[in-house]
Amino acid sequence: MSHARKRASALSFQLAPWPGCDERRCASAVSAEFSADQAYNQAVELLRKSQSDTSALVPAVRALAAASEACEKAHDDVRAAELNAYLYWSRKKLTLADTDDLKGADGVAKRLEVVAKQVPQSSAQAYLDRANAFAKSHMDSPLLVAIRYFEVGDRFKTTDAGREAIDLSLEFMQKITAAPAESMAKAQPKPFDRKDFVGKWNGKHPEWFRPSVVEWKEDGTFLMVDKNLPGKWTATGDTLTLDWDCCAPETLNRVDADLFIGEVSRGKFALRGSFL
Repeated sequence: MSHARKRASALSFQLAPWPGCDERRCASAVSAEFSADQAYNQAVELLRKSQSDTSALVPAVRALAAASEACEKAHDDVRAAELNAYLYWSRKKLTLADTDDLKGADGVAKRLEVVAKQVPQSSAQAYLDRANAFAKSHMDSPLLVAIRYFEVGDRFKTTDAGREAIDLSLEFMQKITAAPAESMAKAQPKPFDRKDFVGKWNGKHPEWFRPSVVEWKEDGTFLMVDKNLPGKWTATGDTLTLDWDCCAPETLNRVDADLFIGEVSRGKFALRGSFL
């Protein structure tokens, strides 16, 4: 018996005892859950691929949107919330060209609008609790865990739960960079584009009291907004050098399209564009 038939058979056995569940309704429920499983697995596979192959990002977003809808129809709220977190992350990474590619996909656009909606700041701890529970059961998937914490950190930037989530997201991102060399060799972030870098990024530095906004300008200057500290920046390959006006230069290395991490005098210095 094929794997698909075995699963459908097992699900039929579980669903048969439902009160008032006739054969047709049970078969429909089995089909929906099995389809949701397939959609989920495909979407997560494309999400992983998109981290090293940016051409997979748009297909990943399409797949995530479809999988989220399928899980909702199958009443799998836990996986639907997980997929929406992945969509929230992926939406932040879309370029203008990617957005154009998705314009004709009404279902995808609506799903992206849903995940982008603001939620009450009082929900911060509940979101963090769900991310913590996910992390405990997915310790072998640091990318997925980092994304779950990213959603919390980005949605609730000014709360204690949000700040804790930012730290945890960066921690799990660093676990990805510490992966075996042969795995890292497969990763090929998109070529550095100065225009993609310009704007406001979130910075976390061991000598800063709290995360701060760092504004980057196309003329090669930058400003740490909270303390009005200026400097100049240069990028060579995946290496970013910050030449502060007030202190010694610092160097960071890109570990993802919008994440730079470097060792400085008192710990790690991290810059991420998508937190803003």
